Amino acid sequence: MSGPKCSGFELEQRLARERLQAEEIQRQADEQRRQEELRRIREITKGIALESQRLEEVKRALAEAIVKFPGEPFPQEVAVPAMPELLSSIDLQAHMARLQLMASSAQSEFRLALERAMANKNVRDIIGQASAHITDESRSLSEWLSDLDPKEIKTVGKAAQDNETIGRLLSRLGDVPCTEEIQRLSDSLLSETNEQRAALLELTLRQAIQDARKMASKQRVEQQEAEELLLSLPTIEMAETAQVRTDLQRVACGLAGLDEELRRRVVAIRQSAERRMLDSCAGEIAQTVLRDLGYETNESFSTLFVEGGELFFQRPGWNEYFGSVLVDHESQRMTLRIVRDSTVEPTTEQTRRDVEMERSWCDQHRVFMKALSTAGLKTTGVSAVRAGAVDVEVLDLSAAGRERRSGRRSASRVDKSAAHK
Repeated sequence: MSGPKCSGFELEQRLARERLQAEEIQRQADEQRRQEELRRIREITKGIALESQRLEEVKRALAEAIVKFPGEPFPQEVAVPAMPELLSSIDLQAHMARLQLMASSAQSEFRLALERAMANKNVRDIIGQASAHITDESRSLSEWLSDLDPKEIKTVGKAAQDNETIGRLLSRLGDVPCTEEIQRLSDSLLSETNEQRAALLELTLRQAIQDARKMASKQRVEQQEAEELLLSLPTIEMAETAQVRTDLQRVACGLAGLDEELRRRVVAIRQSAERRMLDSCAGEIAQTVLRDLGYETNESFSTLFVEGGELFFQRPGWNEYFGSVLVDHESQRMTLRIVRDSTVEPTTEQTRRDVEMERSWCDQHRVFMKALSTAGLKTTGVSAVRAGAVDVEVLDLSAAGRERRSGRRSASRVDKSAAHK
């Protein structure tokens, strides 16, 4: 006969396979929804890139206008807002709508300010020259203004396409986006008059285009891998899953690169989710067996074997006595013992009854362990304490007492996690 008993536990392989197969079926069923969400995110992300480009081009045009028309009151520089931290089609759609409104407003304000600045300059020229003729520079600006499309501001780089050499080189990009470096080199080559420097710029531009194509090819491979990793994430939600999902979505949309650290995080989530599912199954088995044997459990065991901790059970006639299941998640061990619900120190008579209760529980313990094994939760004895060798722990198992104990356990888990890191 003994008091507290500690046992290792392991879920039977058959049940483990069944649980993992069920999760895989659920993941596959969820795959179509994930693919549709990713498709929408990609589509909206492209729209966000276009709207951000509109704002950036307004900023460039504004900088040019300030130089051409010193002293004229132009709108303040427009700040392009950052992407939402967590990517979802709903959040991104709202972000794109905000960008569209900002871009349209910025273009409208800039157009009005530029028209006013040009009109003021023309008036000054007329007065200064005593002539009604508008200068060539003013006519050039007027023509540039008339070419402004309400949906897209024309950039200086657009003029580079009129140059045969630059146009031929840029055509090699295909669907690869034109980088700022390529745009800068194109502009420099277009305005360069020295043949030697132009030849060097052309060579540099060729290399930049080749590098951009290689980078785009690498990005496409990473995007495909990120999509596969995204679809492989388990359906079970954990704290770290949301951030990993967002990071993978950024890679899949071409907003970031894929590194080994992100790959390792995906593997860690899969392993953690697998263990969580199996441990959750162990908790469900333990609770079902207890109830089948006539015990009452006031709390759910669904997270007991996942996070560790202590829960209590009782059967009719036990009065102030309770059974305790104490689980150490890391070592995969559980300890079963008898505790007494009280707030006062025990008398000699009470101690004697404690020992009798422990001896009575010993036979019931064997029945419980056998039922666990039959249900698929294999146990291996680690230690057993003789009845009466240690005092039955006296606990306050009122609602307030349990809440205090729960708070201490949570703090202990946080401390252990911090020490582990």
